Amino acid sequence: MAWARRHWVALVVGTVLFLVGLGIGASGSSSGSSKTVTVAGQAKTVTQPVTVVRTVAPKATAARALRGVDGQNLPPFTLDHDSTLVWSCPGCSTSNFVLNTDQDVPINSLNHAHGTSFLPAGRYTGVSVIATGPWTIRFR
Repeated sequence: MAWARRHWVALVVGTVLFLVGLGIGASGSSSGSSKTVTVAGQAKTVTQPVTVVRTVAPKATAARALRGVDGQNLPPFTLDHDSTLVWSCPGCSTSNFVLNTDQDVPINSLNHAHGTSFLPAGRYTGVSVIATGPWTIRFR
């Protein structure tokens, strides 16, 4: 306590500089969104940080292929340009191979182990495959 009595000026100056620094820091971080809230007849501005999140769908043309085993639900994908699908499913030579989307059924083949199909550019959701064993779909 004796130290504080001898150095009270330094403590006051340090406290004032600290508070000034807080004020400068708070005024410099106004990049968040603000909204006005009225509480009991008083207007108060509240600054809140805003986080922007962008969801990017996987691009099949970037991956160039989808692979799996048996029936599967797949994530949505986007084709940047019209594509030829080249598919193979060795176990489907005596069963059905189906690629289904919410937009189209580009492949529905019975008793074939491989084939091709056309798929126009666009975003495809609700993607599923019905198959027997391992399969591959390549985009060209």
